[in-house]
Amino acid sequence: MIWLLAGLALGGEIAVVAREGAIRPGVATTLLVAATDDAGQLTEPPPMRVEAGTLRESRSPTPDGVQAWLWHPPAKAGPVTLTLGGKTHVLDVAVPGPGPLELPRQVDGLVGRAFTLELKGKDLPAADDLAVEVPEGRVLGIERSKDTLQIRIEPGPAEYARYLPVAVRDLRSDTAPAFTRVRLRARASVALDTEPKTQATFEVGGRIYGPFTAGDDGVVRATVDQYPGETTVRVLLEDDLGNETTGALPLRTRAESRLLAVVAGELAPGRRAPLVYLHGLRADGRPWDGGAPFCRTPGAREVPLTTLAPGTWLTTVPLDHQVELLGSRFVCTLPDGVEAAARVLANEEVPARLRVHVWPEDLSTDRPIAQVSAALENSRGERLPSAEIGLRAEIGAVRIEPAGGFVLEGEYRGEEAVGVGGDTVSARWDPKGGLGRVEDLQIGWGEIESDALEVHVRALDDAGLPRVGAEVGLVVGDTELTLRTNSEGWASTFVPWLGRTGPVAIEARAAGVVRRELRLPEASAWRAPGTPLLFDDASVTISAGRIASIRPTVDPAVLYTGPRASASVLFEVLDRAGQGVQDVEIAVTASEGTLSEVSAEPDGRYRVELRPDPGDRQREVQITATVEGASATATLLLEPRPVDRAISLAAGIQTNLRRVTSPALSLDVDQRLPFFNRSTLLRVGFALYGADELVPASEPTNDDDVLVSLRLVPITVALAARREAGGRAFWLGLGGVVTGYSITASYGPERFGNGYGVLTPGPTVLVGAGQRFSGGELMAEGRFTAINGPAGDISFTKQVGGIGLWVGYRLIY
Repeated sequence: MIWLLAGLALGGEIAVVAREGAIRPGVATTLLVAATDDAGQLTEPPPMRVEAGTLRESRSPTPDGVQAWLWHPPAKAGPVTLTLGGKTHVLDVAVPGPGPLELPRQVDGLVGRAFTLELKGKDLPAADDLAVEVPEGRVLGIERSKDTLQIRIEPGPAEYARYLPVAVRDLRSDTAPAFTRVRLRARASVALDTEPKTQATFEVGGRIYGPFTAGDDGVVRATVDQYPGETTVRVLLEDDLGNETTGALPLRTRAESRLLAVVAGELAPGRRAPLVYLHGLRADGRPWDGGAPFCRTPGAREVPLTTLAPGTWLTTVPLDHQVELLGSRFVCTLPDGVEAAARVLANEEVPARLRVHVWPEDLSTDRPIAQVSAALENSRGERLPSAEIGLRAEIGAVRIEPAGGFVLEGEYRGEEAVGVGGDTVSARWDPKGGLGRVEDLQIGWGEIESDALEVHVRALDDAGLPRVGAEVGLVVGDTELTLRTNSEGWASTFVPWLGRTGPVAIEARAAGVVRRELRLPEASAWRAPGTPLLFDDASVTISAGRIASIRPTVDPAVLYTGPRASASVLFEVLDRAGQGVQDVEIAVTASEGTLSEVSAEPDGRYRVELRPDPGDRQREVQITATVEGASATATLLLEPRPVDRAISLAAGIQTNLRRVTSPALSLDVDQRLPFFNRSTLLRVGFALYGADELVPASEPTNDDDVLVSLRLVPITVALAARREAGGRAFWLGLGGVVTGYSITASYGPERFGNGYGVLTPGPTVLVGAGQRFSGGELMAEGRFTAINGPAGDISFTKQVGGIGLWVGYRLIY
């Protein structure tokens, strides 16, 4: 039952199939719908409408691009029009056809005694594939003998003659039961008072019994067969003189019609509601013709019927949540009041779901351990034995506790999942194969390889287990194959797939069970071997535990003071597992300076900025963070900012301990060299000092001495090694000095000579110390320079350098 409707505007295809095979009156069925355009691409199917029954969207899982609709067809068999994309098609709501079993029209039996119903034929089912239903008594057994099946039935204890309807159903196919009737005759005892030696002949239904001779007590005793509907026995008496007398005696009888209800199947997860067949007989054994019975269930006041044949009807149980859980009692009554009851049972042994529980679901990194349990449940929610359930965690580990019963228990340990912050615990049920009757089929497929599609079919038996060794018919387009399932219930094969551009129906058949699926050209793999029958997942979250420590990081660890100096302090809040804790309130204090607002970093740490108080002295700042009783302190070392560039102005005295002793001024510029460390500075300095000397006059008549004045401007270029500690600095330098000079000679008030020039360069050595103060440095420095005075008629003929002692203030940048 596969329909392809050319209903799309560009010549695409719409496919509709009934997933469960034949559509039965009143039995809900799943319609699968898929559509493609003319290029074979998936497109949205148009709205669908049926003229009878109810249609709603189904929640059953479907392959990629396939929609599922649950249709409740009408209770009456016949065609139903489906409209899809402007096109119509006829859905055939059909009753099951007759099965292959051939029963005798009537079987005779005796009340109170077992009788045998014999089936003959070539394709007889095994005894386990045969279901026999009777309205009373019980089925003693079924035995196979060559080409016959012997069904032994024991009727109920009633002693009156009656007809008994019997239904025999072939479980290998989805066909209607075969019905027959059993005529149970009674053995009626007749006693008649007459004269001794009188002969009596009895007639019942044209059958003659006798003659019987009366004894010496004058009583004639006889036993006759009484069939249903026979109410009197005619008597012919003949005495020893040849006189004849006739009469009639009543027989004990009970004329009643019979009604038999046959439930074809049981309620089980994922299966359709079973059909219910009704078969009625009149008291004389003919099919009931006095009007249809009235049927009801606890959840429905009236259940509609479909007539199959005179005296035979078909119906089904209206499914609702309670019926699916508990089953339903089905009661039907003929117009004359005869009643038949049947129980539509829910198979309590078929697992409906697998549930996994993790407690607690929210774990802490302090102890990422939880209790895990998994259980199989039937449709009522009752637990089934937990054999063959598998438990595992995606990241962590699950240790199963060795305990049997209905619940599989274990312990989850999530140490490996702490860093991820969560995990998934999965339960899987993939049992070993069974050998029961095939009751369900599941279709799947893999990828397309070499223009062939690998198709998979899994057969399930009546216990919900994978069926081993089942023969499965597979139909894909024009390809028909017969497969046999393996030990896991799967059968797989490759079918041609070249050139398929629209939806393709895949059909599987086995033992009267039909299942269909739709596959689109670009569909991904679905339901392949290895897929568990039932599965369930539970999520576990692993959040931070109790705060155990705070890990501070100061950047930089040593901060040089200055107007814009600031340091970043990062605090990592850790739990006992060493994992970072986020979204907490953290309080930060500092022993000095200004703190910014605490901000959360993307890596989970917390940042605060510190600006220290002004001051160039060396000191420590304590920054303390507190969270939920845990605290940590980071230490920031403040150092005066190193000298990158400095200008100093100093005053001092310059002396060579002899003729040169003069006050002096100095202007120095220090510059850190980029290719040296911070302790090496380049000094360029300018100094100013002078010396005066009286020279005796060369003429004896002249009473005045000659005054020689020397003014020096030494220009120093030196390298100084500087060391700082605790706001104090020490340095030592070595370099050279080039000195400009001017010299004048005066005799009394008259100047009679002067000169300018540059002295021969000489070495210089400097040593000093400083103390930071108010953005700069108070300094003291000693310098030794070797400078020879200028030569000439007027000169300082020896050393004019010497030792300089300086004090001053240095501006540091």
